[in-house]
Amino acid sequence: MRFTGVSLALCAFGVSLFGQGTTSRVVGTVTDPSGAPVAAAKVKLTNEATGVSFDSTASEAGTYQFEAIQIGTYAVEIEGAGFKKFVSRGNQLTVGSPMTVNATLQIGQLAETIEVVASAELVQTSQSGNLGPVVNQRTIEEMPIIATRRRDPTSILAVTPGMNQGVNSTGGGGHMNGSRDRAWNFTLDGIDMNETSAGGGIGNNPIRVNPDSVAELKIVTSNASAEFGRNSGAQVSMVTRSGTNEIHGNTFWFYRTPRLNANPWANNLLGLGKEMFVQNIYGGSIGGPIIKNRTFFFANWQELRAIRNITSTATVLTASARQGLFRYVAGGQNFPAGTPRASVDFSGNPIVPVATYNMVTSDPLRLGLDPTIKGLVDTTPLPNRFDLGDGLNTAGFVFRPTETEKQRDLTFKVDHNINSSNSVFGRIYWGAQDTICDSVNGGLPRVPGAPCLVDTVRRPRNYAFNWRSTPKSTLTNELVVGWSEFLFDFPNPVQDLDRPTISSASFTIPVAYTYNNTRKLRTLQFVDNLSWFRGKHALKFGINFRLTQHNDDRGSIGGLNSGLVVNTGTTFPVSPDTYGIPQAQMNALDFQAARRLVHFNLGIVENFNRGFVAQGDQFVAGTFKLKHAWNEYDFYIQDTWKVRKNLTIDLGLRLDARLAPRGVDGGEIFRPDFIPVAGAAPRNDLRWSTGQLWNDDWNNFG
Repeated sequence: MRFTGVSLALCAFGVSLFGQGTTSRVVGTVTDPSGAPVAAAKVKLTNEATGVSFDSTASEAGTYQFEAIQIGTYAVEIEGAGFKKFVSRGNQLTVGSPMTVNATLQIGQLAETIEVVASAELVQTSQSGNLGPVVNQRTIEEMPIIATRRRDPTSILAVTPGMNQGVNSTGGGGHMNGSRDRAWNFTLDGIDMNETSAGGGIGNNPIRVNPDSVAELKIVTSNASAEFGRNSGAQVSMVTRSGTNEIHGNTFWFYRTPRLNANPWANNLLGLGKEMFVQNIYGGSIGGPIIKNRTFFFANWQELRAIRNITSTATVLTASARQGLFRYVAGGQNFPAGTPRASVDFSGNPIVPVATYNMVTSDPLRLGLDPTIKGLVDTTPLPNRFDLGDGLNTAGFVFRPTETEKQRDLTFKVDHNINSSNSVFGRIYWGAQDTICDSVNGGLPRVPGAPCLVDTVRRPRNYAFNWRSTPKSTLTNELVVGWSEFLFDFPNPVQDLDRPTISSASFTIPVAYTYNNTRKLRTLQFVDNLSWFRGKHALKFGINFRLTQHNDDRGSIGGLNSGLVVNTGTTFPVSPDTYGIPQAQMNALDFQAARRLVHFNLGIVENFNRGFVAQGDQFVAGTFKLKHAWNEYDFYIQDTWKVRKNLTIDLGLRLDARLAPRGVDGGEIFRPDFIPVAGAAPRNDLRWSTGQLWNDDWNNFG
C-alpha cells in the first residue's frame, strides 16, 4: 500500500475547544541525498526580527523539533559533519499551526552553504487536527472592522467557514458549526479574555483589544487535539504584538459623522431629521528594543469617544387626561390619527363626536388627583404625535435622548531572552469603558429632562506572564500564569432604597429609583505545557487550572427589587358602578383603558412589593449580595507520532474537572434549613441539606 501525503488522526478528545497557549512549534526532518536520516545534525532557529535564537539536535530518525515558539518570521540553519550548511530564511510561523522545514543536506564542506527562501511546507502535514484559519496582522488591519462603539478584530469571525449569524445569536454574535452562540472561547496570550462563567462572543468580550495590538489570530473550528477543550464552539487565540530590533510605531484616528449620510426613508416619512452619531477613535502603538537581540517592548493605546441621539417614544397623557377627563367615542372605539376610523387629527383635535367621563367628580372619596402622580405627570411633556396611543387620552412624545461613550484601552508587553534556553514575557491589558445612558441596557431617559436609568461601567484587567524553558534539546516547558478581573457596574444615577418607584404598564413613568446590579469576576489561571521529543514521538503533557471568584451585588433578583415598587395596575380593578364609569357606552378596550387611568390618576394602589435580605431570623432592607467561588482543572496528554515521512498519527487523552461552587470565606450559598419563597410557597417540599450544590465532576474524559 502506498501513502502519498497522508495524515491520519486517531484522536480521542471532548467535543469542546479551548486553547492552552498562543505559541507554535517548528518541526522537520534532516536527510542526506539518498533519503537516509542524518542523526545528531545541529539545528538553529532564529527569529529574523529580534535575533533571538534556539538550538536543537536531530534525533536518530533525523527529526528535530522546537516547542513553544512565538510567532514570527524565522531562519533555520542546519549543520552536519561532511555536509554543506543548509539555511532556509523567510519562514512564517503562525499561532497554533506547526511549521515544517525539511532539509536534504548535500555532501560537501561545512564552509559551503546552500541557502533557500521560505522552504516551509505550505500544506500542514505535521499534525492532523486543530483545523481553522489563521488571520495575520496585515489582514486584521485591512479588514473593515470599525463598528459602532468599537474597533474589534473579532469581527473577522463573521466570515469564517462554519459561521452562522442567524437567530438566537444575541449573546455571542453567532453559531460555529451548530454550537450555541455563547460556546466561543477567547484567549489573549494564552489567558482567558472572556468571562469564565460564560463563553465569549463576537464583539462581546470584556477585553476589547484593538487591531493594532494583535499580531495574529487563530480560529480552531473543528478536529481539535487533546490539548484543547472546555467549550463546544470555536476557540479563538489572539497574540499580542512584540517589539523587534527596530523601532516601529503608528498613530491612527478614525472619525465618523452623519453629515454625508442621507436621511433614512422612515425619518422623512415622519418628518424627522437625521439621527446624530459622531465617533472618534484615536491612538497609537510603538515597539522596539530595550537591549538589542535580548529585550523588547511594545505599547498600544486607544481612546474612543462617541455621542449619538436615538429616536425614542414615550406614552404620555393628553391635556384633558391630565385633568382627570377620559374622552371616548360613545358607541364606538378610540383610534389614533392616521387610521381609517381615527378619532383625532394629527394635531389631536377630535374629528368625531366624543363623550367625557370626569373621574375627579365621580370619585366617591372626593380626594381629587393624587398629588404624587400629578407631580410625576407634570414632569412629562404634552404629546407631539397623535398617531400613537388612542389619540384622545394617550398619545406619543417622540424625542431623541443622547447616549455617550468613553473608552480607554492600554496594552504593554515586554519580551526578554534570558539565554538560549530560557525566555520570558509579561503583558498587561487595562481598560475603562463607560456608557452614559446605555441604550443597550435600557438606560436612555424616558422623557426629556429625566435622568438616565442605567449607566454602564466596565473595568476589565488582564495580565499574562509566560516562561519558556528548554533544559535540554528534547525537552521544552511553557508556563503561563494569568490574572483576569472584570468589573461590570450598571448604576442608576438616582437609585435610592428609601424612595418608592411608581410602576404603570400603560404610561411612561419618567423616573425610577430602583437599584441596578454590580458584578465582579476574578480568575487566577495556571497553564503549563511540557513537550518531550523522543525519536519519532512528540509527546505533550499539560494542565489548565482556573480559580474563579464571582461576586454579585444585585438590586433585584427573582422578580423582587430591593427598593419599594408601587404598582397602580388593575388586576383588582375598581367597580364601574362605585366610580360611575359609563361602561355601557364604551367599547370594551376603552373601558379597560378608563379603569387604568382612574387607578393611575387617583393613586389607587394595586400592590406594592419589596425584597428583603435574610440575616439570621431577620429580614433587612438592602441589596442582594452573593459571593461564591469555583475551580476548574484540565489535564491532557497527547502523542504526535511520525510513523513515516508521509504518515502522522495523533493520539490523546483529556480530563476536564468541574468543581461545584462554594461560598466565599466559609459562607453558605443558600440559607441553611430555609425554604426559599418568593410570593408563594413552592408546590414541592424543597428542603435545604448540607453539602455542595452538586457533586464535583471528575468524569469528563475524552
